[in-house]
Amino acid sequence: MRLHPPLQSFPLFDEPFGKSERVPRTFRLALREIELHGRTCVSMVIKDAIVLGDPVIDNNYVEDGYRFHDTLHASFLALLGWSPVLRTLMHRRRSSHTAIHDVEDTGRAVLIEETIVTLVFNFVRAEGLRNGVSAIDPSLLRTILELTSFLEVQCYSTAHWEHAILTGLDCRRR
Repeated sequence: MRLHPPLQSFPLFDEPFGKSERVPRTFRLALREIELHGRTCVSMVIKDAIVLGDPVIDNNYVEDGYRFHDTLHASFLALLGWSPVLRTLMHRRRSSHTAIHDVEDTGRAVLIEETIVTLVFNFVRAEGLRNGVSAIDPSLLRTILELTSFLEVQCYSTAHWEHAILTGLDCRRR
């Protein structure tokens, strides 16, 4: 897999928390395409056996590959240290700190991440995913900065977001 050049990294947001509230620093995540009730789904698995969440379908009238969108969540976690969605699925919310739990790890933050993934997916579909994407529209990147302006990931630039998105899309294509 070709990764985009690394950018300056920032401290891990969950470093001050206990082990049960930190996402694992290393793990293998696999997306497995399966047939379930006559539909093509993707199941997300870590440690070769632990299934995260429910199998995902394209949620569209036509097959468009959205079922692989979790590559973007994984890329956000790996490269930005941020994914309220995966933190929730891994049972690693930072519950010992009420404000961080409420703002960063639940509800609104989860919706914002899913919105970002949907916006990226729609952009890529419009650009023609089969040909690959080498850059993300600057207006989309600015929108992402606006959506995350009050969250811990506000420290990241459009370059960081573009790097994480392109890496996630590379994984998705594979």
